[in-house]
Amino acid sequence: MKMIIQRCDDIPKFFQDLPASVTQLSLNYREGVIQNDTENLRKFRKLNLYGCKETLKIFSNYATATESLTIDQQNIEEQGIIMHLIQMDCKKIIVRANNLKHNQLIEFFKYKSKSIKFIECDSILSSQIEEVQWAFQYFTQKQQDKFFMIQLDSKIDDADLFFEQLFNRSLKLFKNKKIY
Repeated sequence: MKMIIQRCDDIPKFFQDLPASVTQLSLNYREGVIQNDTENLRKFRKLNLYGCKETLKIFSNYATATESLTIDQQNIEEQGIIMHLIQMDCKKIIVRANNLKHNQLIEFFKYKSKSIKFIECDSILSSQIEEVQWAFQYFTQKQQDKFFMIQLDSKIDDADLFFEQLFNRSLKLFKNKKIY
């Protein structure tokens, strides 16, 4: 069974009451502090944590994923989370990123891990194309087929080079580009 929770204020109670038949969980947890540290670790086939605070505590005490884990970029800023993620027994980890130049994001993708790592990102600035090329290899095929937005944030001095990047180099793998 798949379950999507938009808001949860009591993580310990939520996981205690969660039916065992739930194998796919999307959780949006933004408020509160996890005070009860009962260890009742549940394994989910697919686990999505959006906007979650205290991610390491959730992974250590309540939930882990076996096939797919999706987290936000802000989650990897949490102390100790990168080391935990690279040791997880999960087939793939997806990081929803909004800044491909983010130091912890770059650090996370440099580490070897048991999981295959992917990035989800919808847009970049045109001035950053060269700097964030490293990330394009971590985009899923599904992500490459979606609209990818390139925001023109600076004057383009060499239009030929820009179009070369868009269609023949690093950005050629994106099938649907929107430039604005």
